[in-house]
Amino acid sequence: MVSKKTKARAGVKGAKLAARHPMLRRATLRAARPAGNMIVKRRVRRQVDPLGDTARTIGDIVFVLVVYGPELARELGLVQAPQRKRTVLLIAVGVAVGAGALYLLKARRDRSLEPYQFNADACA
Repeated sequence: MVSKKTKARAGVKGAKLAARHPMLRRATLRAARPAGNMIVKRRVRRQVDPLGDTARTIGDIVFVLVVYGPELARELGLVQAPQRKRTVLLIAVGVAVGAGALYLLKARRDRSLEPYQFNADACA
């Protein structure tokens, strides 16, 4: 069995060699990347698994607050209830203004389409 000290020495020698030679550096990176990814994924999975239940619970709470929050705030008096919009009245006023405008425009258009009558007496 190889001691920890010997393993450390071999690691330091390998690191020095890889640092000096660019080809070895690239090859080491290519070989180490998949292994490093696997180790990182395993560590993350171990840390996230216990958080899954907590996250699910927090998600449920947030969902309830988003759905029922405005109604709850109104009931507690934190927010005023929105005022009812008087849409029927606004529509009626709009129709009346539009009808008046059309009436006036039509009367003006009818006057402008009358044939021009030349008054000879006015010129004399």
